[in-house]
Amino acid sequence: MKKQHARLIRKAGAMLLGASAALALAVAAQAQSSGTNAYVTDVRGSAIRTANYLCWHTGFWTPAAAIADCDPDLVARPAPVAATPAAPAQAAKAAPSEKGSAAKVDVVETGR
Repeated sequence: MKKQHARLIRKAGAMLLGASAALALAVAAQAQSSGTNAYVTDVRGSAIRTANYLCWHTGFWTPAAAIADCDPDLVARPAPVAATPAAPAQAAKAAPSEKGSAAKVDVVETGR
């Protein structure tokens, strides 16, 4: 009876040790895979949202850790691209001639 009891204790200890090691590895893998822990995320890494479509922040959130999907007002926007002015040669072609701006019209008589 004592041998069975000792075997059962060793088996339970080995299972507990194995489960602890697996949990520690899973936690370490999660910590490495999540680039930021400023938001609560689901298993896909997407930020979890409230019913009002707001992202859940964690205690580690700071304005510097904001992402555009959740806090667009806090993320730096790219500078707008200014329109380039037309080249002088193209502007000269588009300007009307000094001789007259009226369009030339050809009249064709039909002989009726």
